Amino acid sequence: GDGMLHGLRLSAGRALWYRNRFVATHALSSGMPDNLGANRANTSIRTHAGKLLALYEVAVPHEIDPETLETIGEYDFSGALRRPMSAHPKIDPVTGKMFFIGYAPFAPFLTYHVVDRSGALVRSLELDIDHSSMMHDFQITERWAVIFDLPIHFDTTQLAAGFPFRWAPEAGARFGLVRRDGSSPTVQWFEIDLCFMFHSFNAFETADGRVVIEGCRLPSLWADGISDASQTPSPWRWELDPSSGRVSESRRFDGAADFPQIDPRRAGREHGVAYALRFDESGTSEIAHPNGITKHDRRSGRTIAGNAPAGHQPDEALYVPFGEAEDDGYVLSTIFDASRAQSYVGVFDATMLDRGPIARVWMPRRVPFGFHGTWLPETA
Repeated sequence: GDGMLHGLRLSAGRALWYRNRFVATHALSSGMPDNLGANRANTSIRTHAGKLLALYEVAVPHEIDPETLETIGEYDFSGALRRPMSAHPKIDPVTGKMFFIGYAPFAPFLTYHVVDRSGALVRSLELDIDHSSMMHDFQITERWAVIFDLPIHFDTTQLAAGFPFRWAPEAGARFGLVRRDGSSPTVQWFEIDLCFMFHSFNAFETADGRVVIEGCRLPSLWADGISDASQTPSPWRWELDPSSGRVSESRRFDGAADFPQIDPRRAGREHGVAYALRFDESGTSEIAHPNGITKHDRRSGRTIAGNAPAGHQPDEALYVPFGEAEDDGYVLSTIFDASRAQSYVGVFDATMLDRGPIARVWMPRRVPFGFHGTWLPETA
């Protein structure tokens, strides 16, 4: 569907405005709903170097005015970006650089990009891979970029059906490491157990040089077609050893979870706390029906499950830092209350997530369920 943005302005303990706008894409203005090549800007949103970008994964981003939510136009980094931009770019909190990938159905299948802290695209590198797979997410550590080559592949025979992807278990599943500075197109690959993963929490390096990836693992995806949502995602941990090529993997914590979040100041470094939407209950007709927010403390191993009240469905829960400590902050989620047919933004104290929201900001109407969001501090 067409990208629509929803914005809420909070200041000094008050809600100043709520706005929603369609992204003014060419697809919207020309009315081409069946054009697979259209750039719909409907997947994710990210800010870097003063630019707010709406992302579509298989196209260039659109720049958005953060105050009005009006569309400024497609953004290609002053003509330097000639490939798609993935939905989940990563920003190093130490260097301020942004890293992203772009995949495509035809060669070159995968390109890796580096943007400096000023917002200039300084490196684009075609990686050594001979096929195209859906790469919704990837990760960075201090030295590596981590590629997820998982068995959802492009299938041009499915173009007429409007969704050119298929589950390809014969291809296997693997993670790849490439030098984060983009100095080499060579990827070191690590075979993992068959699975798919839309979203990852984080990646980091251990003291002895191993690479840890934590994410939300699906045993399979769309095995019986696009309507097949029979599998639920589990929090998972993989550990790659670049010196030996070995991999170990295991469940991270109990429960089903997706749309993971960490303190953005820990991106690429070992994090202590993680948040995600809970998917522990089934039996609904929704493809994705979260029933609460989970917090996992990696240091103690404790998991806190914040259950949503009956009839309340949260969207992605964003972690917003406040103090210096990693867990000193807030969790924000837009939540639909079916009994009122209305949505509210729930503001949670991250240290007391299971006690429910400390504030609710009621929207004037239902906010449609979406995918991803972001937050901007007032000083941005």
